[in-house]
Amino acid sequence: MKKHGEELIFSGAWVIVIGTIISAIGQTKETTTGNPKGAELVAQGNAIEAFGNSLQALGNTELFMEEKEPFRMDNIIGCWLQAGGNSTNTVATEIEIHTSEKEGLRLNAVGSGVQGLGAVYEAMGAVAGKSPTKNLEATGNSLVALGAFLDATGNISILNKLDISGELLELIGSWTQVIGACTELIALAIASNIELTQQKSYAYPFVNVGYYWYEPNPYGMI
Repeated sequence: MKKHGEELIFSGAWVIVIGTIISAIGQTKETTTGNPKGAELVAQGNAIEAFGNSLQALGNTELFMEEKEPFRMDNIIGCWLQAGGNSTNTVATEIEIHTSEKEGLRLNAVGSGVQGLGAVYEAMGAVAGKSPTKNLEATGNSLVALGAFLDATGNISILNKLDISGELLELIGSWTQVIGACTELIALAIASNIELTQQKSYAYPFVNVGYYWYEPNPYGMI
């Protein structure tokens, strides 16, 4: 049976995948067609990601309180940084749409940088952890970090009048984050199945041993 903290982390991973996909679809629309609805999807996706990051932060906090494992602190810091970065991106995109494109781009660059730093912390926590799929989890978080840093670089490029290369970097960065989020979710799912199998093996250690049963003779006969 999963601990409540583990359930929060797994649920958060699903939410993050959904958020990254919505954001990437929005970025694709904005880059390829210039559709303003694309930017709105980016903002919505980032908000969903922030919620997923928060769930994972709470889950890691619960597990840290139970286990006192130091690597959980890296995960907690990383999750909250990502939540803050994605929340900043949501606000920045709204500013970019409704108020000032330049200010929105600047704030988006900061938000993506913070998100990328958070993903680096999570990758460090995964490597130091005890999960059977920790390397795959670290890979997923590293890809999220790479995607966030590409997005930040794209925003800076657009600020410097390099619109085409900047938009391309944002597009690549958004889909890199999708791949990273999916990789982490797969790693968590595999780890959960391994743990479940181990628990069953522990609960039924003699499952492969043959037994001979006999029923007592109701007539008292031998």
